Amino acid sequence: QHLLVFTRNSGSGHPCSIGYALGENGRLMPIDRPAFCFFPTREVTNLNFILHAPFLLTDSREGIKAGEKHNQELIQQLAQLAADSLSILRDEKLIDDGLIEIIPYDLSRFSGLDGRAKISFKPLFAAIKDKLQTNTLLPAAKMEYSSKSRSYWASDAELVELFSDEQLVQLTGTKNAHWVFRSLGKKEVLNAKKNVLADYIDGGDARAWNRKEPNLIVSSLDPESVLKKLTADFIAAQSQQWLHKLYAYLSERVSYQNFVKDKPIFLDQDGKASPAFDSKGQLVLFLPDDGIDGYTTVNNELLSNEVTREFIEKFGVKKPSLRDDIYNKILPAYKTNIAIDTSPHFNKFFRYFKECRNEEVAEFIGLIKDKTFLRYNATEDDKVFRGKAKDIYLPNPDLKAWFETKPDTNFLLLDEYREMVDEKDHANLMKFLELLGIVSFPRIMDVGHDQYRRKQISDNDKKIDGLE
Repeated sequence: QHLLVFTRNSGSGHPCSIGYALGENGRLMPIDRPAFCFFPTREVTNLNFILHAPFLLTDSREGIKAGEKHNQELIQQLAQLAADSLSILRDEKLIDDGLIEIIPYDLSRFSGLDGRAKISFKPLFAAIKDKLQTNTLLPAAKMEYSSKSRSYWASDAELVELFSDEQLVQLTGTKNAHWVFRSLGKKEVLNAKKNVLADYIDGGDARAWNRKEPNLIVSSLDPESVLKKLTADFIAAQSQQWLHKLYAYLSERVSYQNFVKDKPIFLDQDGKASPAFDSKGQLVLFLPDDGIDGYTTVNNELLSNEVTREFIEKFGVKKPSLRDDIYNKILPAYKTNIAIDTSPHFNKFFRYFKECRNEEVAEFIGLIKDKTFLRYNATEDDKVFRGKAKDIYLPNPDLKAWFETKPDTNFLLLDEYREMVDEKDHANLMKFLELLGIVSFPRIMDVGHDQYRRKQISDNDKKIDGLE
C-alpha cells in the first residue's frame, strides 16, 4: 500500500499534510486512521484519508486540544489543502466514481466548530464540498470530468448505457452535459440505505414537495423523466441501431411503456418520428399492409428486426380496423375544406355502432352526429342532398302532413337506408338514427330575431318548427 501525500505550510510556517492511500491497482482507496501529529493520536477524524499537522496536544499526547486558535488554524489549512488536492488528483486521472468513498459526505459525523471538548474536522467537509460544487471535478465517461452546471445523475446504470452524453445534451438542452457517477445509480444508493450519500449528491427527490437545491449536480434523472423528454426531432436524429436498443430496453420494462404511449418514438413510412397513440389513447400508427393507404404506418426497416417487431405489436400497433378507419381517415376528412365522397360512410358508421361497447356509444355518436353524411330530400324537390341529423326528420305520414305548409323541410331517405341493412338490423337502424338526433316529431326551436316585426325577441322564446 502506498500513500500519495500533499504538504503545504500554514501561514505561521507549520507544515500540514494529507495522505491518500493507493491500492495495488494504483487507484485511490479509503483508509481509516486517526489524526497524526508526528505520531498517531487517538483523535478520530471520520475521514477516509490521513491528516498530519503539528497540533497542540493534550497532556496525555493522545488528543488534540479543542478551542485552541493554533489548532483551528491548522484545521483550516488542512481543509484548504484537501480541497485543492482534488484538482491534482483529477489531472492525474485518479478521480473516478470511487471518489465518493474517499471524501466526507455525512455532515452528522462532525462535531460543531465551537465545541471545547473535541476538535472539529468539519471544515474539511465544507471545503471539499465547495470545491466539488465550483470546479470541474465530477467523474464522467472516458476519464473526463464535469462541473455542477453540466452534471446529471442517473437512477441506474442501464439508463446511462442507453442514453449517451451526446443524447443527454439533446434531451436536456444543457451544453456539454454529462452523466456523472455513472456506475453508481441513485436507485442503487437508496436501496443500500445510503440516503445521506444520495442527498449529498442530489439534494433531494425532484418530485418531492420539499425539493431542495441539488448539491453537486443539475438534477437526477430516472427513466420516467428521461423518456418523457423524447421528442420527434430527437427520435428522427437517432440511428435505427439505437432505436432498436431503445425498443429492447422498453420491451424488458413494461411499466415504462406508459411513459411513451403518446410519444413519437417510432419512425413512419416517410422516416418521420410518430407516436403510436394520440393523447386520447387512439391508435394513429399502424402496421403496413397491401391495399391500405391514407394511414401512417411503421417504417418497414424497423420491422425487419424481430425483437423490434415483437415489441411494436405488443405495444398495440396493428393493422387498421373499422374503428381505425373511422377515427383516422373518415372523421379527419370532415375537418377539411376538400370535397369528400361520403357515400360509404353511413355503412361504416352503422357497422361500428353495432360493434362498439355500450360505454363507447355516446362518445362515438357525439363525434359523428354533426357530420353531413345523411341523405335527404324535401317535399318540394326530389333532388337529394346530404346533411346533419339535427336538420332532418323521419318521413312518417304525420310529419309530412304537419309540414305541408313548409315544403322545404328535410326528410331522411329512410327507405334507402332500410335497403342498405339486413332486415334483422332494422331495429338497430332506428335506434342509431334516434341517437344521431333524427326525430319523428316537430322540433322546439329558438325564435331568435323576428324579421317581420324588426325587433329582438327574448332568447328564451321558442317556437314549434312548422307552426307559423
